[in-house]
Amino acid sequence: MKIADQNPAYQREVKRITKKHKLDDSFLKELYKAISKKPTQQPDARIVRDHGFYQIVKRYVINPKKRRSKKSGFRVWYRLEGSEVYLLMIEDASEKGKELSTERHLKTLEERLKTAL
Repeated sequence: MKIADQNPAYQREVKRITKKHKLDDSFLKELYKAISKKPTQQPDARIVRDHGFYQIVKRYVINPKKRRSKKSGFRVWYRLEGSEVYLLMIEDASEKGKELSTERHLKTLEERLKTAL
């Protein structure tokens, strides 16, 4: 799998999260490597929407600085299409305001897809 260009909203979220949690580039390299190798590996990643020619995947990622529970990690949402991965959203699972339903997340992702692709 190849990691394709990320949309600007994803890039802003990554910048904010890496700054807030003091994460270095190795965190992102490991994340992208894991996604490239096994994009839908359970239990960390699951397909939440299958459109036939592409899938939307939600993946849980451990925060290497905390390593406590799922609530201290991150959720990464991406689109699988053929052999390419389009990173769409990353969110801090510890932020209470981010606890939206999967359907609301999917609506946001669909909007991002319209502007990104």
